[in-house]
Amino acid sequence: MAVAYRTASSAEIRAAVGTTVTQRTVTNRLLQGQLRARRPVACISLTRNHCRLRREWCQGRAHWRTEWRSVVFSDESRFCLCASDGRVLVRRRPGERLQPTCLWPRHTRPIPGVMDNSRPHIAVVTQHALQSVDMLPWPARSPDLSPIEHVWNIIGRQLQRHPLTVPVLTDQVQQAWNFIPQTDIWHL
Repeated sequence: MAVAYRTASSAEIRAAVGTTVTQRTVTNRLLQGQLRARRPVACISLTRNHCRLRREWCQGRAHWRTEWRSVVFSDESRFCLCASDGRVLVRRRPGERLQPTCLWPRHTRPIPGVMDNSRPHIAVVTQHALQSVDMLPWPARSPDLSPIEHVWNIIGRQLQRHPLTVPVLTDQVQQAWNFIPQTDIWHL
């Protein structure tokens, strides 16, 4: 059942099978079968055209060195006060990480891009602020090409405990940001 329904928890498997064994026993049997609960690889559904445009964009900038010094990446991320942020786990064996049933699609529906003519982007104040900014063309469905995405992952891994207040959370995120070695940033 765990292979057919990768996101089923031990408790859900126990209930579906109708067994009287404990939830821990179900977990132990899954582990014996090398089915560990892991975060799924988030993937973006890409067409051949998306892949081609991404490749061309990367190849066109592969030899940039000093040019990157004048590029600013912007993004947002989410950090939670509670212990559970609703993340899904999938059960998989070693070597199954990239199996289609172990992936978690993201951006499967149209979502606003950075400059998609949505209200915030066409507001007079936004247009005025961006008047003197040269925008780098960006291939569709390519948020992972931005190094800042990976910086947020580094920060998330460094947060030690779940803070109880927004000021404490803000302070922890700021401290984690400040302590990322510049060499780590250069190697993203």
